[in-house]
Amino acid sequence: STIAGYRQLARNAFKPIADIRLENLSEADVQACINQYALTHSPKTVRNAYGFLRRALKFLGHTKINGVSLPAKKKPDIAVPSDEEVRKCLELADHPGMRQAILLAASTGMRRGEIAALEWQHINYTDSTITISQAYVKASDGKLYLKPPKTALSERTILVGDDIMQGFKALAS
Repeated sequence: STIAGYRQLARNAFKPIADIRLENLSEADVQACINQYALTHSPKTVRNAYGFLRRALKFLGHTKINGVSLPAKKKPDIAVPSDEEVRKCLELADHPGMRQAILLAASTGMRRGEIAALEWQHINYTDSTITISQAYVKASDGKLYLKPPKTALSERTILVGDDIMQGFKALAS
């Protein structure tokens, strides 16, 4: 997925400077490119794009791009569904496994790749816990691959409620 992201950046983020020869590329050119990209992308995405460009330029021996101004970081605006929205999703779920996945997402904050990668050995009925130790990730070839969690802190054990444990028991039988 990282390589796919780099390819997407190369295709989309740097169009304004794509036809400029490396020896003619100026800091002003890069700043204008970054400013244009920032109009339609989040500050984090812009920072990631600039970091990628800077490393690529440094690799090519172009080290005169240093003073580019980046957009200020923003705290992410996470839309948390209301209890009513979660209830509506649960009502519409026509498979017990999907209902369980919705409950996990709504009550634990697990990522969808982590939910999809859950296996029975990750569920501890005695302690009412779920251990997150793997996740599915979509690669640039479009296929899903089972990998360790996104970060070291993502590997964790989550205490869950009785309704979720009962749902697992019903699925297992």
